[in-house]
Amino acid sequence: FLAHGLHQTTAKTGVLIFVSLAEHQAEIVADTGIYTKVSRDVWRDVIGKLVTAAREQALARGLIAAIEDSATILSVHFPRRDDDVDELPNKVIII
Repeated sequence: FLAHGLHQTTAKTGVLIFVSLAEHQAEIVADTGIYTKVSRDVWRDVIGKLVTAAREQALARGLIAAIEDSATILSVHFPRRDDDVDELPNKVIII
């Protein structure tokens, strides 16, 4: 999260959906601006669906659902403003 500068947005709204196939682990890391408005239980539900899809050998479907669910959740608390700019790259990072 920090290494990719996701913590450097103006409103502290960076989000990382992390999946480690080798460690069988997935989590959502969100910056402080998000955690003040969205409970951890909400993110647990998103991760739960992702993990279920991965177990069913449908990781891509799970990731797409996690991204869509995250966008829906965030749009409630952080609606797009006319002066919004995309501060972070929207890309998959493979390590």
